[in-house]
Amino acid sequence: MVGTGRLWPLPRRDAEDRSDPVELLVDITFVLALSQAVSLLRLEPGAGGVLRTIAALFIVIRAWEESVSAVTMGSVTAAPLKLLMIVQTGLFLALAICVPEAFSDITGGLDGPVVFATVFTLNCVCGAAQWFAAHAGDPRQRGNLLFVFAAYVGEAALIWWAVCVHGSAKTLLMLAAPIFFTAFMWATTLPVYDRLRFGLVEGWQIYGFRALSERYLAAYTVACCLSLELLEQVGQSQRISPAMLTVVGAALLTAYLLYRLYEPLIEPARFTLDARNLDVGLGRKLLMDGGYHFGHLLMCGGLAVGAGALRSVLVAVASVDGGVTAPIGMVPLAGLYGGIAAVLLGQAGFSFVAIWKADPLRLVTPLLLLVAIVPLSGTPVLVAPLVLVGLLVVVAGLDQHRAVHAARAVRTARVEALTAGPAGLTAAQSVRARLRPRRWRPTIQFADGDHELSGFELLFDIMVAFAFAQCDVVVLRDQSPEGALRALLVLAMLWGCWMTFVWAGNTADANVGTLRTLHVCALSGMVFLGLALPMAFVRPGFSMRAALYLGAYVLIRVCSAIALRTLLGRTAGRRPLIVAGAPVVTALLIALATQVPRADRVGLWIAALACEVLATLAFMRGWRTVAPGHLAERFAFIVIIGLDMSMGGMGQQLNGEAVALPQLLLIGMALISCTIMWWLYFDLLARYAEHRLHRTMRSVHHRIVHGHYNAAHLVLLAGMVAFGFGLRAIARDLATGSGGGLGPPLPPLLAIALGAGVAVFALGICGMWLMLGRRPRRGWAAVVVGCLVAIPVAVGAPALVALAGFVVLGLLLVVDESLSSTARAERGALRSALAEGHGESPTAAGEPVAASNAEDVSTVDLGRWFQTRFRLLDVNGDGVISWADFTDLLHRMANDPATSDEETLQRAETRFRALWNSMREAMDLDDDNIITREEYIAFMTAMAAARLPAEDGAPNPWSAQPTASRLPVSRSAAYRRGGGHPLLVGSGLTDLIESELALLADPSRSDDTDVFSAEAASVG
Repeated sequence: MVGTGRLWPLPRRDAEDRSDPVELLVDITFVLALSQAVSLLRLEPGAGGVLRTIAALFIVIRAWEESVSAVTMGSVTAAPLKLLMIVQTGLFLALAICVPEAFSDITGGLDGPVVFATVFTLNCVCGAAQWFAAHAGDPRQRGNLLFVFAAYVGEAALIWWAVCVHGSAKTLLMLAAPIFFTAFMWATTLPVYDRLRFGLVEGWQIYGFRALSERYLAAYTVACCLSLELLEQVGQSQRISPAMLTVVGAALLTAYLLYRLYEPLIEPARFTLDARNLDVGLGRKLLMDGGYHFGHLLMCGGLAVGAGALRSVLVAVASVDGGVTAPIGMVPLAGLYGGIAAVLLGQAGFSFVAIWKADPLRLVTPLLLLVAIVPLSGTPVLVAPLVLVGLLVVVAGLDQHRAVHAARAVRTARVEALTAGPAGLTAAQSVRARLRPRRWRPTIQFADGDHELSGFELLFDIMVAFAFAQCDVVVLRDQSPEGALRALLVLAMLWGCWMTFVWAGNTADANVGTLRTLHVCALSGMVFLGLALPMAFVRPGFSMRAALYLGAYVLIRVCSAIALRTLLGRTAGRRPLIVAGAPVVTALLIALATQVPRADRVGLWIAALACEVLATLAFMRGWRTVAPGHLAERFAFIVIIGLDMSMGGMGQQLNGEAVALPQLLLIGMALISCTIMWWLYFDLLARYAEHRLHRTMRSVHHRIVHGHYNAAHLVLLAGMVAFGFGLRAIARDLATGSGGGLGPPLPPLLAIALGAGVAVFALGICGMWLMLGRRPRRGWAAVVVGCLVAIPVAVGAPALVALAGFVVLGLLLVVDESLSSTARAERGALRSALAEGHGESPTAAGEPVAASNAEDVSTVDLGRWFQTRFRLLDVNGDGVISWADFTDLLHRMANDPATSDEETLQRAETRFRALWNSMREAMDLDDDNIITREEYIAFMTAMAAARLPAEDGAPNPWSAQPTASRLPVSRSAAYRRGGGHPLLVGSGLTDLIESELALLADPSRSDDTDVFSAEAASVG
């Protein structure tokens, strides 16, 4: 959607609007503030520390949740509103830095509590502005807006009052502030509007329910990864013991299992909150909104407390004196088990308001965790994390079994309905066919053009970002040209590994079956790779860290080779062997580099990078973009994570330090620089690239995919990593107190990192525009040259002064793009192109097929026709239909000169995927990813019988149902579309199946005729 300049009144947010990139940036920064609030528990582990931690968590979460509610009521297309959210990003970063000092006493001047209260007040101003922007145009909301204003004013006043007092009164006032705000906000939901002119009224509700669920999903996913912060602590330690690796593995499994338990709750909650769902009243939707608030308050707070407790466990394990046999204390044990119990209770409450049914599994498990605290107190420190992981595995298994059982019940009802017809199989025959032993086959659900970014892929990218962030630590540990070069080479290797799974997830659903298992294995490899990276190659010789790094790297590449073979089948040829074999050579070269003199290592590292590039190119050859929107989302999200890494590393260095003017200047300049990067990428470039990806021809499409996305985004990430390293190093120097008020003199390495970071990012943006057909501008070249020339000038200057100079050079890019007449004309033309929309999706089906002649169908031998059709679909002759049959057929077409051109192959592959997804959804009754002869004939016979006229002359109930959708849909979506009736789940796919069957016999055949009747008549 093209942005507007109007701040208020804002139009209502559309129900299908996706969350904006700047919203996701706010959410990630909020989780950073959440994790720093838990540090209060480490500073004061007693009862007072627990109460202060609860107050800090409540304040931070409440500030974020009300901002989310405000912007999901009104549209976020206004540029001033986006700028307001960017300011909130900086405010959450400042909260993350100063929240550990929020409860200390005032000593005079600009100290921690005063800064905390000031930052919080500014955040209240931003929140109030968002509420007024969403509702200022509606006169019915004036009473509610007055309550919102009073809530913000009262909360800020209580915070300032708490700053001025001492002792327990400070903590109680801090805790009372968010409670006061929540009480006032809930007063606006009371059904008293007709009498008091405030309260529940039309318009005071969530409209952007999809954006709301996506933001909460992103925040919960990032919060699940908070425990990964302890990996940096492990990576920088002098030694890594098996006990430390056990704690890391427990943290990784806990994060994944908690996300797995949250995943089934997303769709029911989204469906309940949908403003278009008229079956749910306004009061129930407001209750659902409250479930989002309080459920995620418990979940996010519990995740933060649990991550803090895991850090305490790691400290105990890493201690030389205690080690593995050290007993676990009551405070970390209560924090770990109490935090996870809070997460599960939050899920139970969230689930209750979503489906209006209690969840016994999520209610009983927290009680078990709380009861287990006393028996486990004093046991060896590794026992508690392992018991927790075991319990979560059991709970996740039971939850998955319950979901499978419910889905099987729905499919059983559908089978009984399908087989009840006069020509269908009996239910007993169908059950016997379903229970027949099957040999294992990989389960793959191929994507279509509407495939979207899933929460599991967000979890994957966030954990992979941890490995990206360790490239900064490599340079901090070895501040030499060799260290910087090694960090860039490692970044390129990590990028190649991540990119292969991006394309695999674009081809098939990464959230299902075999591909999800491969993602989990690769995710484990990424985490342990990032764990070993900081100290793997600092010392000479082959160490345990180097072995862990190389083993994790080979594991990732083997997983990508298996994904390549699974997705492409025989058409992959020998490429999986190259993808799996080249990393082995890479690992041997890196291992050899640890044994040679320092001067000879660079050549071996470059040779290792060449092998990695070979593996990446072998994987990427021949892939087609199935879902352009999904691909653009994945790359955009990695840019958001890169921006967060630039600021997050700086925030970690400043955490717990006294907040003074230099720190505030650094935060301000970091926010300005990240805003510049965000604007250059997200304001127009990202949207226009996705627009071109939808509409271009194959040759241009290939250039955009490999040039704009695969290559240029690596350049952007390198620039952000380099600039983030400079910010982190300056923050570390300010935290140690070195230098004067404007920071210490800037060393050459930091000057190169800051200047090259800005220059490389600008070059990446310029290259992206070149790939999209826009000519480069002189202003871009001038800024790049200016950054490179400014590097020697910045050496020796005060750090903050030099940073300000590079920020000004970045601002010149924005000025050139927004004020130059030529640039404004070009951007106006691009915005006009965006306003036209994306057009038809490449995978969209054609016109509806003409209605079949039921009389012709009834006169042929259907059994014989279906047997013939099954043999035609069973290309490899193994007695079942699977995706391997379609890949074999594609291989034959590629070897046939008449059908080997790219356009024909692409069209055939797209339609084969649609056909297989449709058949699997409708016919694969036992979800084993194969279709037996019995399953195929049962479904097609029932479909044909439904087309015959009823004996009493009444209209057929199946053929009367609408079949407008020609794309395969998931079972849950189809079930909802059919009103919950099992007969309608597969009926919307009938015309698609009938029209697509002819493609197997003749790929060039048109789908404008009635394939079903014509083929049946020819067989008869």
